[in-house]
Amino acid sequence: MRSLLRAIIYRTRLKYIQLNEMLDNYGLNKNDNINQKINLPKIKLTQVKEEIQIESLCNFYYNNPSNMMMVPWKTDILEERMSDGVNFYLIYNQNNILVGATGFDHKRNMFVHSIVDYRHRKQGYGKSMYLRLIDLMKEQGIDKVRVQTIKKNIRAINMLLNIGFEIDSKEDNDKYLTMVKS
Repeated sequence: MRSLLRAIIYRTRLKYIQLNEMLDNYGLNKNDNINQKINLPKIKLTQVKEEIQIESLCNFYYNNPSNMMMVPWKTDILEERMSDGVNFYLIYNQNNILVGATGFDHKRNMFVHSIVDYRHRKQGYGKSMYLRLIDLMKEQGIDKVRVQTIKKNIRAINMLLNIGFEIDSKEDNDKYLTMVKS
């Protein structure tokens, strides 16, 4: 009986060690939703600070045909948003190709101007971007984040629902849908 009990304890410890190693390999911890992160592409996040990054971001927003905002992005507009408390991030894939960008408005705790290049959609970059940034915001002490999207953007809404955002009915209007994640 004791040998059987020892064998069960040994196997349990071994599985626990293997699980922790697997989590470490994927950059996860026990509290993460493994199914959400394990099959997502790896991304590199860079906060926009230097002038050349500002120009890259403006060009990315302006030249991307999937830009639903149709805003003529210029460096002075971006610099003004940054001085108002918005941090912008460039998202690169493993090959160092710019695949997306987003901003985070610290005054409203809201993601703004999020976009994934049309050539890199449906590959998990949007999910990776939001999940990484949500973790980053949690590290900064921000527990509740929001995002606003155009109501017609069904793919974005489904993706946000899949990663745990909920519709905020208090901020409902005709054109935009606000979603919250705690």
